[in-house]
Amino acid sequence: MLAVVQASELPFPTFRSKAFRPKAYVETIAGGIHRRTQSVKQEKKTYTWWDFKIDFSIPCRSLTTTFRVLRDSIYEDKCLGKCDIDVEELLECQSQQVDGGEYVVLSLTDERGNPSAGRLTVRIAQQCMSNVAGDNVERAQMAVQKLSSPPIVNVADGVTNLAGTTSNQMTLEMSLDSLLGKVEILVKIGDEVAKIHPYVNFAWQVLSAGFKIVPGQRHRDQRILDLITTMDDTYSFIVSADEMKKHSDLQDIVKQILKQMIECGYFIQEYARRNFGGRAITQAFSGMDDQIAAFCAAFNLLKQNFDSRVNLDTALVLSQTTVTIDAIRRDQLLSTLKSVEMQEYNCTICLDGTRLDVIKFIIDWIADESDDRKSVLWLNGLAGSGKSTLSTTIALTMRELHLLGAFFFFDRDIPERNAPTLIRTLAYQLALFDVSIGAEMSRIAESIPRIAEMPLHFQFTNLLSAQALKLVEWSGGPIVVVIDALDECGNKTERKVLMQALSKGFSDLPSFMRVIIVSRPETDIEATLLSHEAVQPYLLDIDSVATQEYISEFLRHRFSDIRRTMKHSQLGADWPSDDKIGSLTNSAGGLFVWALTACLYIESYDPDERLNELITQQSNVDSCEPFVQLDRLYKTGLQSAGLWDNDSFRTDCCNVFGAILRARIPLYHSMIDSLFALPRSRSSLESISCLGCVLHISETEGIRTLHPSFHDYLARRYSNEPWSIDLELHNERLARHCIQFLDNTLHESICGLTLPHPVQNEGPSDAVSYACKFWVEHICLITHAANDIGDLIYGFLGRHLLHWMEALAVLKSHSNTI
Repeated sequence: MLAVVQASELPFPTFRSKAFRPKAYVETIAGGIHRRTQSVKQEKKTYTWWDFKIDFSIPCRSLTTTFRVLRDSIYEDKCLGKCDIDVEELLECQSQQVDGGEYVVLSLTDERGNPSAGRLTVRIAQQCMSNVAGDNVERAQMAVQKLSSPPIVNVADGVTNLAGTTSNQMTLEMSLDSLLGKVEILVKIGDEVAKIHPYVNFAWQVLSAGFKIVPGQRHRDQRILDLITTMDDTYSFIVSADEMKKHSDLQDIVKQILKQMIECGYFIQEYARRNFGGRAITQAFSGMDDQIAAFCAAFNLLKQNFDSRVNLDTALVLSQTTVTIDAIRRDQLLSTLKSVEMQEYNCTICLDGTRLDVIKFIIDWIADESDDRKSVLWLNGLAGSGKSTLSTTIALTMRELHLLGAFFFFDRDIPERNAPTLIRTLAYQLALFDVSIGAEMSRIAESIPRIAEMPLHFQFTNLLSAQALKLVEWSGGPIVVVIDALDECGNKTERKVLMQALSKGFSDLPSFMRVIIVSRPETDIEATLLSHEAVQPYLLDIDSVATQEYISEFLRHRFSDIRRTMKHSQLGADWPSDDKIGSLTNSAGGLFVWALTACLYIESYDPDERLNELITQQSNVDSCEPFVQLDRLYKTGLQSAGLWDNDSFRTDCCNVFGAILRARIPLYHSMIDSLFALPRSRSSLESISCLGCVLHISETEGIRTLHPSFHDYLARRYSNEPWSIDLELHNERLARHCIQFLDNTLHESICGLTLPHPVQNEGPSDAVSYACKFWVEHICLITHAANDIGDLIYGFLGRHLLHWMEALAVLKSHSNTI
């Protein structure tokens, strides 16, 4: 096994713009077999392909292998360097490594054989050496196995003669090469056409893996030939990137074709595995003819859509028949597992054309079917580096491909999304994803009715492990599970039990499952995941050139929105200038939350003036540390909100911040007014409206801080600013006001009910609901209680215990009385 690692000291084009970054790839030729890596962009004169494995069946040590490094071009690809070396010499170079390593650095020459500065690093895997040493024996054994294995007949035709077999094999070779060549062109175009980017890379990975399985038996069956020929014919549409950019409808159709291609790729893999395994014909081919016919019909329809430039709604044909569990079983599971609801309507995704490098890495990791792959990906980065947006983008992409098994995102503002609810919620979502998984979850829930109350490691072992799901048959590609904002599920102490359960559970995941963990690199999370044998860590680099480019693109997009939406605006089409966008990009320090906050601040009043003020203020900040820049931005936004030296303004705003930060769920302004008994003349809405650049305000979702980093800014990093918040003080304040509000509000039959009465159609107000559910939690969070807090509670319960229990019964929150 050979692997291309990296090529260095390659020449750059003589004439190029600053923004232009050339691409290159490596082509290998051995025994007439051609292989090539994907094209990657050059940075600092180094191209890198980590562990790009190349499968070669090497008949002898004297075989010459040719390595060519080429610059990717829309015209003729240019050779940047080449090296011809025998396998014998390559192995000798490897054996001379002092540390016994597998890496060999090759010197490159130009096409005429003249030495060049270029270097190519390749890796020789140990298994390659053993294969070469025992090559003749292994080839003989394989030949015997092929001769002795039972033939797989064509059920439709019954007999396949030798001439037909040879013809089919030659035709299939041509179809495979043609199809992969066209997909390869799309891979190049995908770097420029963002809408198809993640799908084309996924299609490349899946088809490549599938076609490695097919050759060993492809001459045996006409049906696969028909399907691949249809797939190849569908790709006759190949157009230039420029043309595709101009026509959004073409991008949508190509996206549908790629999604269908991925499904078909997984079908081909499973088809080949079943046939090659020598199973009974009825088992291997059951439903295969209908499945292939459905795939062919889908591709033909998609090709018609492309030819007519009409994007009709074409249903995706799945590689595996999926059936959802019935409503009764779903309700039983929900009752047993006690899953929490995930609402995704507030989740944002990456802009088209941004974060492509990270998305490609994740897609390649998901599609990797190698034996040494990692089952868990830990995507980590600083607060504000765009982790959650990336996780949502990946989740949405996987859902469109019918590969998203579960998506859980922690939120410190929603207490139900906590460590104890994670595993059982993932299990419930997986049960809804596939009927065979649902059947296993139902069986487990019936055998362990109280599993939701069991320790987390017990839940993982009995719900998500390979042993628990060993009877599940799944061949539709990897099932992806996304866990976002793991650091938001509590502090280090509260996460300890969960991290122990995950550490143990990740060592025994089903082969079809991929888990993506997204979090900040907190010390306890890092200690658990960084060195775990099943975990592939990936750090989001906020200093990379790509990140700077994406932030610049994000700013341009937001400023375009500002130009369109600002009333009576005199902003020109070229506002702001490239220099000003560059200044903001540099100030962001790689943090997307900085760019977002800056846009909200600029948009709130006189955009041009605020833009210039912000650039001037940021240029006076000495430190280049990203959080220093972010804190400075938060300070700038708050200073512009109002007169902080005015006692009334400062008190009102701090009370609003305190309520938002300490509330157990997002509050509406009407709830704040009721709980704190605010007069209409000093409604919290007045303060909230001044703080739009740091708060997310929604009529349906309540009020939340723009980003968790702003919570940290108010509560931890600055204590001498007028807007600083004492979390302990404001928690006690909220607890007192909840009790006082209920003391003045609760009474017998608070909803005016008479029996019999449909209780589910009535309910207390939002403020009463919040106070009833959470006053006890706020009391429990007080660490240094005042002397009168006990008397306050005693008096309230003495007057309203039964009224409170009645209200909780109406709210279906009986557990709060325990």
